This record gives sequence, C-alpha cells and structure tokens, in this order.
Amino acid sequence: DAPGAVADAHEAHVAAVEAVLSAIPATRDAVESAADIAGIQLALTSSGFADGQARWTITCSALEQAVRDQGTGLDLRCTRQDPQP
Repeated sequence: DAPGAVADAHEAHVAAVEAVLSAIPATRDAVESAADIAGIQLALTSSGFADGQARWTITCSALEQAVRDQGTGLDLRCTRQDPQP
C-alpha cells in the first residue's frame, strides 16, 4: 500500500518535528543557565532536542524515500549541507 507508506512516513515525521519543537524551551533554558561551554554541551546532548534531531533526520529520510518509491523526486534536505564557497 504505497500511499499508506507515504502517509505513515509523513505521520512519523510530523511527530518527530513536534518532538523537536516541544523540546526547544527546556533546552533553551538549560543552555541559558549553563555556566560554561561544557555546561552548554551537556545541556544540548542530554536534552530531548538532541534525540529529536536524530529522529527528525531519520524520519525525514524515510519520508523522502517513501515518496521517491512512488516515482516522485523529492528533496527535503534531510541532511545538513555545508554552503559551497
């Protein structure tokens, strides 16, 4: 069920985006209260935001692939591209 696969991938990606967005306030507060760079790094790596980013990338790639499997080209820019000089 190809359209179902796309819908499932879309729902998973929307849930991942919502998880990242909901983690931002707590992550921001933890970063703001950090006393040094090590504290900032700890705040970022131990937050739901870090886990959410990984989940976002995985679900984004899965959504891209589900759409491509339907014969439609799609580039959601799921992975970070460094700007070219």
